[in-house]
Amino acid sequence: MQPKLLSNAQFAYWTAVKRITTRLLAVWIALIFGVVVLVPNQFSYWLISCFLLLSFLGLVVCYAWQMDKLDNSQPADIRINAD
Repeated sequence: MQPKLLSNAQFAYWTAVKRITTRLLAVWIALIFGVVVLVPNQFSYWLISCFLLLSFLGLVVCYAWQMDKLDNSQPADIRINAD
């Protein structure tokens, strides 16, 4: 089975999707390492875990908002069907 070739518009769309995902993943990794390295030992485990959970939920909302904005800016035929 040969892979499908992408049009220029499809390639630009998937490049934007990868860019959004990469940026948010970098923010998530920076948050984890920042909290582990920079937060003093006085903070309890529960406070740190609540902060990371809320920041993760914020990143999910940010991802959904950015993908919705990207999807609305593109024509419907850009997205590749799985079949």
